[in-house]
Amino acid sequence: MRLIWNVLALLVIAEGSTMAAKAGQPVPFSSVSIPRLWAVGDSAHYIVATSRNWTRYYSSPPKDSDFDSSAYVVASMGTRPNPGYRIRIARIEQDGERVEVTVEQLHPEPGGIYPQVLVNPIAVAQIRRRDLQPHPLLAFSFVDQDGRTLAETKVEL
Repeated sequence: MRLIWNVLALLVIAEGSTMAAKAGQPVPFSSVSIPRLWAVGDSAHYIVATSRNWTRYYSSPPKDSDFDSSAYVVASMGTRPNPGYRIRIARIEQDGERVEVTVEQLHPEPGGIYPQVLVNPIAVAQIRRRDLQPHPLLAFSFVDQDGRTLAETKVEL
């Protein structure tokens, strides 16, 4: 009986270490102070702007951007009917060439009173390139707070 418990304990420990190995390493980031300058349009979008691709999204570099040393993760809910909608980038983790961006989407409180004004909730995170593990092509996956995939994109740094 004792042997069975020891084997079960080893299996639990092994599963825990496997799950820990699957988790990515946190990537430090800072929030951009004026995210509205990074808006791309009226629809929801999830992009990673780098020195190689920023002209695909913007006609000129957004104010205070530094594409030589940083990449920018942009998450937008698109146009919404009131300021009860908000968005924030909660966490960024990297596991090899895969980078997962967890986006927290907040919705109006039930029964809350909000002015009827169009808003475009947007969050922008600046990641220093030296804080990312070096890979020629990174696969970014945007997920919501419940783990549902919102978008996926591959970028060169």
